[in-house]
Amino acid sequence: MIRSPLLVPLADFERIFRTIHGVLVAKGFQSPEKCCQFFSIVGATILDKHYGLKAVPCFGVAAFNVGLQKHIAFASVNGCPSVNGFHAWVESEGWIVDFSSPLLSELAEKAGIGSCGRKMFQKPAVESAPSIEELDSELSFYVAPYQDFSAKRIDAFFESKLYVDVLYYCVNWYKRPPQKMNEPVLVGQNIKGEPECAFLSPFRVNGAW
Repeated sequence: MIRSPLLVPLADFERIFRTIHGVLVAKGFQSPEKCCQFFSIVGATILDKHYGLKAVPCFGVAAFNVGLQKHIAFASVNGCPSVNGFHAWVESEGWIVDFSSPLLSELAEKAGIGSCGRKMFQKPAVESAPSIEELDSELSFYVAPYQDFSAKRIDAFFESKLYVDVLYYCVNWYKRPPQKMNEPVLVGQNIKGEPECAFLSPFRVNGAW
């Protein structure tokens, strides 16, 4: 069990993020900032296997106030989640943990609303705003998990051999800090039969929202 004012200490959060991001890059994913399902499912599995925490990957609607011109929101046009409009995060012991949050800056820049740096998002679930419309500096996030949608997305994830390979390599490569990670690590072969080797992501996490 983790002993910290936070569920996941910053050093561990960063290590989990860098592990998943590093494997995604090695496996050829071109837009890791759009891969929240990996950060959710793989992150939850790492918390379970390496920390003994009961962690659940959640899919649904989410929005974040990170001090930009507009909120960063994830939903379809009708305000509900869809395959083209959703977010994924981890819920564990009353905490919301978003291991993809260091990549929010890429999404913000592409949306033309500024840059917010690479930070950790991890807050008690009870601090979620009641609705997106009620986001402010005090209520800085909103999450609404959809159980049926989550189940379908998780099922779809495990139907993909590539996705399961990413999960396998991340969970088996990961080591809790301050243990040193072995780099590079072989994470398969590409279509040409060439080895794919992963390094920890060069992106570092600077503080928290």
